[in-house]
Amino acid sequence: MYQAFFIFSREYNFNRSIIFKIHSNKDQLIMKNYFYFAAVLFSGLIFGQSSSNINTLEKMGLENLAEVSKLDHYYFTYENNRYRYEGDALIAVLENIEVAAMYNKMSILIQNRGIGISAVSFNRDDLIALKEGKIEPRIFADKADFTFQVDALNQIFDAAKRTNSSYLKGEVIVGLDLRYALGNFDNAVRQKLNFQPELFSVLGKGAVVSGRYNIPSFNEIDDDVNRLELA
Repeated sequence: MYQAFFIFSREYNFNRSIIFKIHSNKDQLIMKNYFYFAAVLFSGLIFGQSSSNINTLEKMGLENLAEVSKLDHYYFTYENNRYRYEGDALIAVLENIEVAAMYNKMSILIQNRGIGISAVSFNRDDLIALKEGKIEPRIFADKADFTFQVDALNQIFDAAKRTNSSYLKGEVIVGLDLRYALGNFDNAVRQKLNFQPELFSVLGKGAVVSGRYNIPSFNEIDDDVNRLELA
């Protein structure tokens, strides 16, 4: 009888341990699914916020937009072909860009013809303080790190997908070429004015093809004629 009760107890405990293990596996699976869902949701929110930066700056007319994140560092790059001065473009970027709370530091790479030329790095808290008016732009500039040593940043963005590429787009510039030369007693200063419309396109990183047509409008210096200049 004692032997039978011992066997029954052992089998009962064994079965109970199996049931407990099954329930434990279910709980672990539920928890894993919960954390997976939370991670996907969280990453989706972060990705959505980061992508909104690209959408916002693309609507502003900036080109070659890309973003990369590594741990708590957020990297962003753009090329300005809209604003006359690069400083105005950078101010517009700082005013419109948003940095998620998971990042503590941000670096912005500024491109020209698809190649990074200069960069600025700063802390997220300083950017927020600047936007909220808690610190002056001069203090923000003093805290930020401006550099032309951008080889490492260029490598970070090598494999990044670019949005609103500037490559293979035609741009037209209308210029004037005004020259002066010493003349004689009847015409002390001679002038030459050429009307020069130019069409150029960026083929790739640093590669540009352009064509400029020279149209002399007023010429007292030489016998310059209409001509096409390719570069």
